[in-house]
Amino acid sequence: MIRRLIILLLIVGLFSQEEESSIIRFNPETGEIINLDSTQSNNNSKIKYNPETGEIINPDSLVLISPKVNLFFKNISIKDLTKKQKKKYNQNKIRIRVKDFRWYAYTRENIFFSRRITQSDFFIITGYPELAQKAKANQSLAFNRVLIGLISSLIGSSMMENKNNGDFTSSVGFGISFLVPCALYIDYNLKKHKGVGLKDARKILEKYNKDLIQNIIKENYN
Repeated sequence: MIRRLIILLLIVGLFSQEEESSIIRFNPETGEIINLDSTQSNNNSKIKYNPETGEIINPDSLVLISPKVNLFFKNISIKDLTKKQKKKYNQNKIRIRVKDFRWYAYTRENIFFSRRITQSDFFIITGYPELAQKAKANQSLAFNRVLIGLISSLIGSSMMENKNNGDFTSSVGFGISFLVPCALYIDYNLKKHKGVGLKDARKILEKYNKDLIQNIIKENYN
């Protein structure tokens, strides 16, 4: 009888240990998944921290979620949101529009009002400050090249339209009007920073909006 009782207690203990280890913890402020088994503690202060980020962890403030819920977070979409959650998602969702061969981002508060977001601000909001600096540099470079191109076109057109100028001067004016802007365009494409184009922004946008859905749903677990 005692032997059976001991075996039963061992089985219950193993089951409880396995169930506890299957629980996943995440920081409700950052949404970061934390494995407390991999954390280390100071023998004096008993403070636990994440060895990957160095962030101090307070186990009492962590949210516990089961593996099934964690799997649900990875596979959710906007159809899994409630009506109230969908409204919040649509108000904070970022969209991209292309106009005049340039892209910009925007949010839509409602059908009547939308807020435009510059390329540099887009990368800051989505968590890529280094790309924001590159986008600013590209914008400054583009403005400089366009300004020089417009001035050269005006000068060249004036030289061609002046009847007092000879054929040679008119030819020079033609070169200034058309060849200089083409050279400036090529120069811009050679010097501009990579990784901040429309294709790159759309990849970042897809991840940002998907994370936005997850964060809205996780609010119910706080």
